[in-house]
Amino acid sequence: MDLRPTTRGWALAVAGAVATVVAVALGSEDLARAGALLVVLVVVSAVAATVEHHLAHRNLQVRRTITPSTLSVGRPGHVTVHITPMPGHRAQLGRLRLRERAAVELSNGQPIRATVTRRPRELALAYGVHASRRGRWPIGPITATVGDPFGLFTRSQTLGRAVDVAVWPRVVDLDVPPGGLSSDPDTAARGARTPSADDASLRVYRPGDDLRRVHWASSAKRGTLLVRNDERSGKRPVTVLLDLPVDDVGVEWSISLAASIALAMLRSGHPVRFLPTGDPGTAGPRLTQVHAHPPRNDAAVASLLDATIDLAGPVTSEQGEAQLLDAAEVLATHDPSETVIAVVGPMTPQARTALAAAVGPGHGWAVIRTHDASTAETGTTQDTRTALLHAGWWTSLASPTSDLTETWDTLVRTRP
Repeated sequence: MDLRPTTRGWALAVAGAVATVVAVALGSEDLARAGALLVVLVVVSAVAATVEHHLAHRNLQVRRTITPSTLSVGRPGHVTVHITPMPGHRAQLGRLRLRERAAVELSNGQPIRATVTRRPRELALAYGVHASRRGRWPIGPITATVGDPFGLFTRSQTLGRAVDVAVWPRVVDLDVPPGGLSSDPDTAARGARTPSADDASLRVYRPGDDLRRVHWASSAKRGTLLVRNDERSGKRPVTVLLDLPVDDVGVEWSISLAASIALAMLRSGHPVRFLPTGDPGTAGPRLTQVHAHPPRNDAAVASLLDATIDLAGPVTSEQGEAQLLDAAEVLATHDPSETVIAVVGPMTPQARTALAAAVGPGHGWAVIRTHDASTAETGTTQDTRTALLHAGWWTSLASPTSDLTETWDTLVRTRP
């Protein structure tokens, strides 16, 4: 609780004190009574504000609704806070003034303007939010302020508690070519929908396979884990590999591009595995793998985007290289027919050799991140591109300032 005098309260308190001192100096009883009356009024107002505060804040409950429950960068959201007495209790809500705290990342740097709706047993505070950065950002608690009937004092107290709001990265709708990303002209002409010889068959489990595809009955009979090849879409599975940089300049751009690609491939009917490097922000494994299967519904989209919320770039370049080598090892032990789409930066010789060897010719696509896409065909960037091209990858260059749609279109135009 925070008891503070208002400007009027300070003025009356100072006037009462001055009048009392002057009355004593002049020997004026009437002036002394007037000064004492002002001082008594200030004291009584302080007591009244305390009582009013106790009555107004007692037995209140706070319920906060955020729509949508997970926000997205660049898309508006809405927050509504309902303050009501607890069941079976009464509370004075009439003179409560409310103020909500919110992280600057949720207001796009602008002050939040809220609308307050008053009902007999409820106060509702509603305002819009506009997330400007991916992550988890706090909203709340509510600060409720009430004053005395004379307006000389106010008391403030927090209600409820702060909650963290998850924010997904900015994503854009990307167009996938009618034939997908297959380098086989015949397959592309048929829309990559002809079932492979392995469809409806079982194979031995490989690290990184989705556990939902395990055929438990056959696994029990054989004594080893067996998984189904994808039977539903007739399209090749796609792995989207995200290699995050050490510096923060390209982190958000890379995450937005990789997430947009993953959602585009899911929408076009491909089973998608999202394989980001970087720090997942948890005590879990160093590499996170998220699987999503068609059809593209809210749950599948959420599973992919949720994996991006806590991602952060590696602390050192050595850590980043180790994570990329781990990712290459995962790719090397997975289905050789899958398509890999990578968002990577310039790589060391060891990392680019491992990644180039992990994916079969014609199955790899890479956007190579560089500081300046127009002049970066030198040094490590060019060595990375050359190594991937020699291994049968399709590549393009892009800087973190490049438009996401144009970056994707440039990559798919390299398809033969």
